[in-house]
Amino acid sequence: MVRRGAAAVKSKGDAFGPQILAIQILFVIVIGVSAASLKIVDPARSDFASFWAAHHVANAYDPAQISALLPMGQSFFPYPPTFLLLTLPLAWTSLSVAYFAWVGLSAAAIVGSLRRLLAPLVLLVPIVFLSETNGQTSLFMGACVFGAAGLHRRPILAGVLLGLAACIKPQVVVLVPIVLMAAGRWRMLFSAGVTGLAVCAIATLVYGVHAWLDWLNMLPQWLRINDAWWTGRYLALPGIWKVPALVLGSGAAVFAVRRGRFEAGVFIALAAAFLGSLHAMDYDEAILAPFAIAAGLARRWWGLAYAAALLAPASAWSVLALGVLAIVDVTVGRLGADEDKGLAIIRPTEAAR
Repeated sequence: MVRRGAAAVKSKGDAFGPQILAIQILFVIVIGVSAASLKIVDPARSDFASFWAAHHVANAYDPAQISALLPMGQSFFPYPPTFLLLTLPLAWTSLSVAYFAWVGLSAAAIVGSLRRLLAPLVLLVPIVFLSETNGQTSLFMGACVFGAAGLHRRPILAGVLLGLAACIKPQVVVLVPIVLMAAGRWRMLFSAGVTGLAVCAIATLVYGVHAWLDWLNMLPQWLRINDAWWTGRYLALPGIWKVPALVLGSGAAVFAVRRGRFEAGVFIALAAAFLGSLHAMDYDEAILAPFAIAAGLARRWWGLAYAAALLAPASAWSVLALGVLAIVDVTVGRLGADEDKGLAIIRPTEAAR
């Protein structure tokens, strides 16, 4: 019976098919580029502009050099040298071409990671749309982490995706290793570690040890300015409240895993990391969108609660709401559905290790 059920799930998932996925991705790229061409955000004044500028100055971590290249006043490139390596093609393109390509590909990535007919709905989430048009990394991050969480039978590939996410925004996935250890996903954890170390090593060879030192020396100044300018847009809880968010979130994530809910555990761990982070902005909530969309679609009417949290203005409260909804789902009901619905119920004994 179990084998037949698994086969049925597999056949349903296969019915989705690569052709439909390809059509979705092509459609989303067209929509993404069209949205970018509307100039809702001036590429030169978008967050993406600093990614591009970092490849066109002598020192990516010198705010004066970045600011001189962009019409936005004081600008920073706050990402680690690993992200500089991953975005190396930006060095060979103009800002406008790079921006359009980034917007289209990031939209395609987050939609493709959901692997569902209704996946393009994720682009209707306000914070996802705003993150997309502003050229943020959130859509790529969401695609990598959600994609990794769903690849139960491909732990090595899942680890690679998770390792790449850590090379972009390590603070987002800081609690995920706890989830992996609780679930016994040792191959995924090993793969993520090897991927991260490999990218770090290559970035060091390409940019030198001094790039890491420049990055670390620049971060305190960048954080002070962000605290002064954008505190109202932070997802993190204030002061000492960060500590219980991290502790309780870690415990809740492990609880979810112990109930056979790996994806929900990752979902909760991400939400807790935002609430306890030194720096998590409103656009980072887009990383949670594919998890919430998949959970909402799998739960029908209960999914309206997820929709309400996603449609609310991005804040610590909306992140807390999403995390609590996932915890309640794990506690009182079986949130997940089939693997092809995005949040599979895979027991620890069934999952690929």
